[in-house]
Amino acid sequence: LGTDAVGKDHVADFLIQRWEALGHRVEKRAGSFSEVVADKRSSSDRKGALGRAMELLFLTFFPLLRPLLAIVLPLMIRRDIRRFQRPDHPVLIVSHTALRLLAFSEAWRPSKSGNPRPSVTALARELAETGATFLMLTLAPSIREQRIQRRVDNLTSDPFDRLMVRDPQLANRFQQQFMTLAVNSLGARVIENNDLDPDALERELIRAMQIMTVNSTTPIA
Repeated sequence: LGTDAVGKDHVADFLIQRWEALGHRVEKRAGSFSEVVADKRSSSDRKGALGRAMELLFLTFFPLLRPLLAIVLPLMIRRDIRRFQRPDHPVLIVSHTALRLLAFSEAWRPSKSGNPRPSVTALARELAETGATFLMLTLAPSIREQRIQRRVDNLTSDPFDRLMVRDPQLANRFQQQFMTLAVNSLGARVIENNDLDPDALERELIRAMQIMTVNSTTPIA
């Protein structure tokens, strides 16, 4: 789990390479537990021009669409849980669209306490029914800005990336809301992925997943 530019695909591919080197079959999915197997492209690359256009449209009208999320997101989460079948091999789920939108909505208009609302926390907690181990990636604001700027320079940024640069306060609230939701509702383990080299990343992953083994069939989100 994580907001924009935290390196979700990079960390997932790093784990997959390590496990496959040990002879284990690992499956990668994107966006939900019941999603089809993802290819090797990053989430940004998989969007394509149409996906970016739809994302821009969504963000443009988000203030009007936000009230509908209270109806749509519970349906998305419960449908995902209902359709998910525990595999007989390790699975990595890169991001969870509905959970991400929950956190983004809370960041857009935070509660008075500054924490996710109880109803949102309770809804997120339902994903624990999958039995997954959740990893939450975070990063320093300055690193986020540098990574997104590289995407802008390379013409690979998307509307969400550009929004995070234009509104750094929203970006920080988004990360904080997402992390609070993931940790408090799902017991997520947190990794601060500030340009970690391979050795440092491996140490952080070992620390974060110390109760797991590569033989586990528990999905990772």
